[in-house]
Amino acid sequence: KTTVTTTTTTTTTAHQQEEQAKDPQHSQQQQTRLEESNINSSNKTTLSSSSNNNSTSTSKTSTKSTTAATPKQRKSYKHQIFERTISADVVDMEELRRLGWNGIPLQYKPLAWKLLLGYLPANASRRAHFLVRKRTEYQQAVAQHYNIPNESRLVQEQEVLRQVLVDVPRTAPDIALFRSDVVRRALTRLLYVWAMRHPASSYVQGINDLATPLVVVFLQEYQQGRHQGKTSNNNNNNQDEGQSTTSCCSVEYVLSGQVLEHVSEEEMQHVEADCYWCLTNLLAGIQDHYTSDQPGVQRMVMRLQELVTRVDADLVKHLQ
Repeated sequence: KTTVTTTTTTTTTAHQQEEQAKDPQHSQQQQTRLEESNINSSNKTTLSSSSNNNSTSTSKTSTKSTTAATPKQRKSYKHQIFERTISADVVDMEELRRLGWNGIPLQYKPLAWKLLLGYLPANASRRAHFLVRKRTEYQQAVAQHYNIPNESRLVQEQEVLRQVLVDVPRTAPDIALFRSDVVRRALTRLLYVWAMRHPASSYVQGINDLATPLVVVFLQEYQQGRHQGKTSNNNNNNQDEGQSTTSCCSVEYVLSGQVLEHVSEEEMQHVEADCYWCLTNLLAGIQDHYTSDQPGVQRMVMRLQELVTRVDADLVKHLQ
């Protein structure tokens, strides 16, 4: 096959040479057409290569844009459901309790606690006016009971204030936040005002420990709002700053006390007032745990005994 092909090619070439010798003009025209064909082929190749490069560049740009627009972390299904529930115009409290039973996402905890403790109304349109009214009411109570000369207090009131002043420095002393004078003064005021407005139980040791998680969570709320604003403004300019601000919203950042450097005096007053009202609502259900003879505690122990008797009678006999 190779021999036949070579012979055919040689014969064809020889025939073309004879034709070119007979007709030089025709040969020149064929040469011109061949050169034009080669130029067109070269141009097509260049255009194709340019098109491919542009396509690749466009694809890379599109990929970068998509990557930049895609959030770093997508919200989990639990976060989405919780956000949908708590952001409703009127919050479904039963659904919120059901979702909160397995834990509340950190960013929704301040609002969720205020709703679940009955401090804020479920209707979102009423909350702003409600907060102004309750915070003003608390400041009036501070002026009435706390910001007065010590000589004008009764002996019993002086004893309550002394007990509060002794217990506040003992409150979580290993945590930097609660060693701050700002936080200690806030705790002193809200605990003393609560005792003055609830003389049946007054202040007893242990109530101060119920206020500490409220302070931590409500302080974090203001830093979260500030972080969200910074992130939306600087998301494309300073990634490191956004990362550092995220850490500012962590519980560790709040407990370290550094959060107080970024919380204004007015915001701290709001935190104090919110803690007071949430503590009041929390203690309303267990106030008899702190009254004389602690009937609430005794009732809980009796209920526990009944439950254990039904579940494990042999254990009850053994303990008796």
